[in-house]
Amino acid sequence: MTDYHHYRCHVSRVVDGDTVDLVVDLGFRISIDVRVRLAGIDAPERYTEDGKKATARMNELASGITSVRTEKTGKYGRWLATLHDRDGRDINALLVEEGHARLWR
Repeated sequence: MTDYHHYRCHVSRVVDGDTVDLVVDLGFRISIDVRVRLAGIDAPERYTEDGKKATARMNELASGITSVRTEKTGKYGRWLATLHDRDGRDINALLVEEGHARLWR
């Protein structure tokens, strides 16, 4: 059984199409800065043409992101996360649907 945690957040920086820096609200006026990798997807490397498009799309979506569901730390020590916007849309799934990322397990 996977243990998920949900938090309010906002994006402070887009690293690339599947990695962002977040300011996560832990409650009680406590927040942390954390880098997360979007769980279950893989975007092209940011220096490629497709990677530039994926990063640009993530930049467009960033201002609407309001919550994060964390899963666990990944291979490089980053938290794996699913991002949601103010309408509740799954940003990870949206990037795949739009062709900016592929499913990755």
